[in-house]
Amino acid sequence: MKIAFIITNKSRFNLAYYNNQEFGRGKALVDLGFDIDIFFYDRKKSNVFILYENKGKVLRLIPYKGIPIMGNQTIPFGLKKKIKKDKYSIAHIHEYPWILPYIIAPFLRKRKIKTILIQGMYENFNGIMKSLYNIFYDLILLPVLKKNLDGVIYKTQLAQDYFYSKGMSHIPSEVIPVGLDTTVFYNQTVCPLDNKMELKLRRFKKRLLYIGVIEKRRNPFFLIDIVEKLVHQDDEYCLVMVGEGPLRSSLVSYIEEKNLKDHVFMIRKLRQNQLPWIYKNTHMFLLPSLYEIFGMVLLESIFFEQAILSSPTAGAKEILKSYENGFISDINIENWLNIISQYFKRVESSTSKTEFPARFEWNNIGLEFISFYKRLF
Repeated sequence: MKIAFIITNKSRFNLAYYNNQEFGRGKALVDLGFDIDIFFYDRKKSNVFILYENKGKVLRLIPYKGIPIMGNQTIPFGLKKKIKKDKYSIAHIHEYPWILPYIIAPFLRKRKIKTILIQGMYENFNGIMKSLYNIFYDLILLPVLKKNLDGVIYKTQLAQDYFYSKGMSHIPSEVIPVGLDTTVFYNQTVCPLDNKMELKLRRFKKRLLYIGVIEKRRNPFFLIDIVEKLVHQDDEYCLVMVGEGPLRSSLVSYIEEKNLKDHVFMIRKLRQNQLPWIYKNTHMFLLPSLYEIFGMVLLESIFFEQAILSSPTAGAKEILKSYENGFISDINIENWLNIISQYFKRVESSTSKTEFPARFEWNNIGLEFISFYKRLF
């Protein structure tokens, strides 16, 4: 059986820097006996690339051209022609309320390809123009999309609840969380810091970590406010922030304003083989996002036995509900200060460790997908 993953967004895949959800899922399904093709937008690349192979089954990356439009979307050129070249039994299309699923779903239905929507979004857009877009999509485009779906896989329970409120409960569905491709971390011990920075970091006994885009949605200034108060109480705290984004320069200025340059370490980006060192040499991961569909960094943190403190987003509620050292709190400085300080008081006398939950291993996720596929045939 051959399966197509049709990626909606225009973000470039970067194997070196990001633990991609589709790559991990694709590898798991290859291991379980399927051929997988991932179709993705790339304005430069045109060659098909074999990413992974096992026992004669392959995971291929197939780029397509298109026009970038609002948000992170594309309108494709030549995608249907590329899909016609092979006989697919199943296709994954990604995310309401993007345009591409609406465009491609009727075409897949005509070719008798079972079509599954992979859905993570769990609330409507904010802002006048985006809200109007949501209304337009729900009235005009969503009815067409509904008719051409054979199933929906939700990344979280909140995503399912959200879509059910839009009249989608009659379509076969399942909540299957995103998994982590842990193979990229094995035997990786590269230190990404220069000697001077590493020595500075090691002098702190309570090391906090953030990895992600420096943008409004991730609430980075809140983290600096937290560090300011923590350092005022205890000079042994520091924060490592890994990421780039539109607010990075403003954040650097804010850190200088607060006189925290010696307690906040800014790193632009890290390769996958550099991440293990950072996770293993810090203690608690902080994610104060205003909105988070899932959050691969939360899974990575669990894998490296980090404590986690997150805002109550969909991914955190799905991932941390059974994790002993996972804490969820609304964006409130006093609450966060209390959770962080209490955790470090407790951990100083604790030696307990938590194993990575089996439900988030990619091979187990692959088995759940296969079980869902069987319901459609």
